[in-house]
Order: sequence, then structure tokens, then C-alpha cells
Amino acid sequence: MLNQVNSDYRLIKADIQHMTAVMSWLASPEEMLLWGGPGLIWGLDEIGFAEQLKLDTVASRSLVDQNNKVIGFGQYYERVGRIHFGRIGIAKDERGKGLSNTLMSSLIAEATLDDERELSLFVMRDNSPAIKCYSKLGFVVAEYPETIPGGMTNVDYMVRY
Repeated sequence: MLNQVNSDYRLIKADIQHMTAVMSWLASPEEMLLWGGPGLIWGLDEIGFAEQLKLDTVASRSLVDQNNKVIGFGQYYERVGRIHFGRIGIAKDERGKGLSNTLMSSLIAEATLDDERELSLFVMRDNSPAIKCYSKLGFVVAEYPETIPGGMTNVDYMVRY
């Protein structure tokens, strides 16, 4: 799977080697919870981290630059009848450059290539850069049809109809 985003970035299938970069973006168990949601275990090696992300069974993609540096990561899967995006992240030293839009646009294009279902994601209410990005891509806050996973309270469910 290779998706040429533009001349500077490519969306590729994430692998275990990419997990070192993704793990480096998470400085604490609290940051891991905010990024990945409840249930992730802090302090695992790359293999354990990849296993808990279900890297082999969930569509997992890395955004890489021309030097194959991992600068973004995201996953998508089915949740309550929608294509759901999760664990979206941009390397700390690459933030503020509009790359979350590049990453999300690429993930959306890939996920909807043969599937026209509605899209969804969870976002922390205090993550204003992410909310701004998702809103620009047409996502709006909606009511989640079930109990929010893990009992998280500072989270919004967003949908693109």
C-alpha cells in the first residue's frame, strides 16, 4: 500500500520499525491515554506496542517524508457502522505545519476508496488544533450511539456525514 500524497510526503503501511518514532511522541502514560485511549499499556517495546495497536489487523498507516522519516500515524476501522479513525498523531517537531490535514485527507481518501459509509472519530475537547483540522474536513460533533469507551469524559465524538 503506497499512496503518494504529494512530492514531499507518502502514506504507507505502518510497520514495527515505525513504532519507535510513534512511541517517541508519547512522553508519559497520560499522553498515551490522550492519544490512544484507554487500555494501552505504557512502557512496552516496539513489538508489544505494535501488538496492542493491532498493527497486523487494523488498517495502520504512517505518513513519511522524502527521507522515510515517520512524521504521522493513524488507523481506521469499522465502529458502529462507520469508518472510524483513531490514534491520529503527528511528530512533535512537525506540528503546526498543516500535516494533520495532509495525514487525515490521505487516510480518508484511502478508507473511502471503495466504501462510502459515514466517517467518525473521537477527539479530546481541549485539543483545539485537532478539532480545527477535523472541522475543516467536514466533521461535526455528534452524539455517540453507545457508551463512550473507557468511560472517558473529556472527549467528543465527531462524524462526517
